[in-house]
Amino acid sequence: MRRIHAWMDPSHSALQVFNALATAVDSSITITSVSYEEQQPVTIRGKAGTGTAAYAFFDRLKQQGGFANVQARSVTTKKGGDAAEADFEIVCELPRAS
Repeated sequence: MRRIHAWMDPSHSALQVFNALATAVDSSITITSVSYEEQQPVTIRGKAGTGTAAYAFFDRLKQQGGFANVQARSVTTKKGGDAAEADFEIVCELPRAS
């Protein structure tokens, strides 16, 4: 019954995840994957124009309040041509419903 209740009335929806991401992303960020399951942390993977842009995105996620316990699991900068591109993985939780 608990599983059925969770399907019928989830504590959070995928739309909340995407809305929170949309408010934090800018033109230097490309989200490549989002993993979301009920009662599990959200994993966000992507690319940024620079390592600084990746950390700025990370800071916006922390400040906006759409996610809790935001952690940058990895930020890897790779050089190519004139610019450095960064791959990132961020793990966070959805805030508990009150």
